[in-house]
Amino acid sequence: MEASLAEYLKNQVQHFDRISFLVAVSGGRDSMAMLFAMHRLELRMACCHVHFGLRPEAIQEKELVHNFCRQLDIPFYTQSVNTRKYQEEHQLSIQEAARELRYRWFSELMERHRFDYLVTAHHQDDEVETWLINAVRGSGWRGMMGIPSRRDRILRPLLKVTRKAINAYVEKNAIPYLEDLSNLGDQYLRNRFRHHLLPMIDDLLDGRISRLPQTIHNLHDAGVLMNYFLGKLQERVWTSTNGFMTLHVDSISHFPSPGYVLGELLHPYGFSFSRCASMYESLVSDQSGAEYSSKTHEVLVDRRRLLLRALTKAGSEESFQITATDLPLHKNTRIGQLDVFLVAENQYFDDNCLTIYFNPSAIAWPLTWRRWEAGDRIQSFGMKGQSHRIQDLLTDAKLSKWAKESTWVLCDQKEVIWIPGLRMAEKGRIEPGSSCVCLSLRPIVS
Repeated sequence: MEASLAEYLKNQVQHFDRISFLVAVSGGRDSMAMLFAMHRLELRMACCHVHFGLRPEAIQEKELVHNFCRQLDIPFYTQSVNTRKYQEEHQLSIQEAARELRYRWFSELMERHRFDYLVTAHHQDDEVETWLINAVRGSGWRGMMGIPSRRDRILRPLLKVTRKAINAYVEKNAIPYLEDLSNLGDQYLRNRFRHHLLPMIDDLLDGRISRLPQTIHNLHDAGVLMNYFLGKLQERVWTSTNGFMTLHVDSISHFPSPGYVLGELLHPYGFSFSRCASMYESLVSDQSGAEYSSKTHEVLVDRRRLLLRALTKAGSEESFQITATDLPLHKNTRIGQLDVFLVAENQYFDDNCLTIYFNPSAIAWPLTWRRWEAGDRIQSFGMKGQSHRIQDLLTDAKLSKWAKESTWVLCDQKEVIWIPGLRMAEKGRIEPGSSCVCLSLRPIVS
């Protein structure tokens, strides 16, 4: 077991004998065996243990781990948490609550004491059980890739070690441990698989279930390849503009099962495959205005395009005023950086109306930067005596619902003088060679 552990660390971590590890230990035989094996390898490490307060024997486990660390001269950290309270507050299963609490504390410990890696004791039998559970639950290909042997700074060095080998190592080295009594019953699905389904399958296949880890390894490699090609597809089909990403239906419609392809493309943003199937139907039937949201992002169907953006907190986009004494002003806004400053004479008027010039004495200060509102009008440059409703200008420009909602304007005390990217007002027209105020917006590109 020590040789397998050393080989894993050599392959995964450069100079593993010089860096520090935080070892998560429950007090069960798997984690106690791993702690002992890492001690035998003379690695720089500390032990961490979480007391979840769920079982009477949890206090004994804490004392066992602490005493073992004292015997081996290993630094020991422990934390008690109220798992039941956290479960109720966050509406999680008890296993999910315990997982979130322990990994949050592990992360805090690693940052506070500058450990390089966290090590957990998941082994090969755990991986087989997890794989089968995912299979019967209808998991996609990601669930068929098995438990990752490394995820960022979390290492799982025992995934090629069987429970049988761990038991033999514990017995050979007289390693103390406490059996979690909850593992003996059939309350949890994993236990029912372990106690009944796996032995039955092994018996029916004459022991050939031992080949399942190789199947999982093969599917893991296929999943890595799938991720690679999906990354390339993401780069090809998405374009970024105006603070959100855009995908056109024609970029995926030629694929087999394009609704599934859309699901894969939106998976990183928290959308389920069933929601994505509905989105695709909205796309191909040109149901403009349909909106969908996940916990982190939202999607808008706009003609035959799909727009994607991150959710923003309400109230994060505030209006503000600009006085003449504020110049020069350089301010980050929701849609980009706004620059307002004095220049000796105008340099140019860009075609997209993102940089304009005004006569400072012809506008009524202070200026106000705000979202456009229903009823707003602007007397466009070159059209003396004629004004347009901003709502009509946005519609004529064929902007999406989101682009309309994200339109901001600059007003003086009487009227709108600038719609960045669309129109500037006749008011404030300057004469060649005169000093002026430059207004410029550098839009966000995401």
